[in-house]
Amino acid sequence: MSEYHNVVSRDKIQEYINGRPLATTGGAALKKGWEYVQKDWGNAIITGLIFYFIGIIGPWMMSGMFMGLYDEEQGKKKFEMNDLFRGFDNGHSILMYFLILMGLLFAILFGMFIVFGGIGAVIGGEDGFALGFALAYFLFFFVAIILTILHAFSIHLITFSGVSGWESIKLSAGIVKNNIGTVLGFTILSFLINMLGVMLCFVGVIVTVPIIYFASYYLFRDGLEIDTSPDGLDAAIEHLV
Repeated sequence: MSEYHNVVSRDKIQEYINGRPLATTGGAALKKGWEYVQKDWGNAIITGLIFYFIGIIGPWMMSGMFMGLYDEEQGKKKFEMNDLFRGFDNGHSILMYFLILMGLLFAILFGMFIVFGGIGAVIGGEDGFALGFALAYFLFFFVAIILTILHAFSIHLITFSGVSGWESIKLSAGIVKNNIGTVLGFTILSFLINMLGVMLCFVGVIVTVPIIYFASYYLFRDGLEIDTSPDGLDAAIEHLV
């Protein structure tokens, strides 16, 4: 088991599932993400470029980023570009999380196409089928947003609690449902920031993406009041023992 898997205990996660509110806001987390980028523009831009060009392994790189930021706060070493690839230490759990999430989305989309497309075809023929198809796609967009919000902390939980892919989705949803306003606010603000990056001929995304991913780390860290001081991990392990 990785040492990072002891950072957040199951008991602490359960407290937030049972209704304990997150101890921060989406705006505060994004502010810290922006401050970190300002502190180290070089690493931030390189990080943004890597995510931009090989985003297919984004979940694994996010996990590595979280470990790197945690190490920096513990005084072990500065966050570096190669930290992004440390997320493959959690490779199997993240892969299962990714496959489950993609499977859910595909099943929902396929089901909506069948239901709405079929109803549309029965009512209005080819035109009705096309309308039903369009409606299914429109509704799927909102379902995808809901799922995105619910699994907001999945990668964090895999990284810092060592849970499985399916557990990470269930536990994240449990935390989010009691803090929907905070996570929804963070998601909306992140979307607007990314849109700003897109409007700047996509060049701005190289900066906005690391801001949001760094902020995601702070949302989890501050929200769950995780002690990232040099003695924090030892204290967490002692609690488990």
